[in-house]
Amino acid sequence: MLCLPSGEFATFWCAVISFLKFAFSAAVLVALLMLMDREAIGRALAETSWLGVAVAAALFLSQVPLLAARWQQIVIGLRGSITYWDAVRITLLGRLFNQILPTSIGGDVVRSWSATKVGLSSVQSVQSVLIERITGMLALLVIVAVTYPLAYHELNNEVWGATFVIAGFVVFAAAPVVLLVGLKFGLFPSRVNDILAPVLNVMTDVRLLVSTGGLAIVSNGLAVLATLVLAQDLGLIISVSVLAAVVTTAILLSVVPVSFGGWGVREGIFVGLLALFGVANEQALLLSLLFGFALFIASLVGLFVWLKERKV
Repeated sequence: MLCLPSGEFATFWCAVISFLKFAFSAAVLVALLMLMDREAIGRALAETSWLGVAVAAALFLSQVPLLAARWQQIVIGLRGSITYWDAVRITLLGRLFNQILPTSIGGDVVRSWSATKVGLSSVQSVQSVLIERITGMLALLVIVAVTYPLAYHELNNEVWGATFVIAGFVVFAAAPVVLLVGLKFGLFPSRVNDILAPVLNVMTDVRLLVSTGGLAIVSNGLAVLATLVLAQDLGLIISVSVLAAVVTTAILLSVVPVSFGGWGVREGIFVGLLALFGVANEQALLLSLLFGFALFIASLVGLFVWLKERKV
């Protein structure tokens, strides 16, 4: 749930929700740390090469040109217009606010609002961001569909592993299916349908779907590569298929608005899933924390964009 305050009560309610999300993230992280060997985590952190973190941050930053190109294609598909530079600039802002707002989709609201400042209508801006999210989810599902079966053969516990695989497919497939079916058969309220109806038209454009989906797969592949760099820096031996399965699962579930920027949720998923593949809990937690830190460092480029625009 994202808060858009409009009054004292709404402001108070948003503050409460933000606090609860922060408390949830903090509680999960503290609980994980309490259950683990904190000295081992400290030793591993002391031996970490910050060059690896810098490389991972650079890989996260390199996602931005791809994300901007994908968003621009979607806007054009909606018969709107946005320059590539504006798409890059607004994407950087979105990445920044995804990290500092108490929800992992806060940046989407910032992007929608910023897009109206460069000529898009409010409806087009919301639609374009929504389609960008959906195609991103579909791309993640493709990665899941490919990597989960490959990772399954490396499981230490095949029974629990099979349960996770089945549950993952059911949960991850549910959201886009429900949305598309609802749009197709008019199951949403009329006002919602007015906003979402063009989404279905764009989603049925095979050429656009393949193009934007391909960019999304490459972009998420960079996130997997960044995680691989961090894992190797920690001395972990994990296959690319396992890392891809874990990272895509973490990205998908971090969108659920129960935590502050996905913190806590991501760490729980890393620890829980990597344990199935024989990775020590302490190493899995540190890997997730470094992942989040590198992503945060990469998002700070958006801060320079925001500060520059405030001076104009």
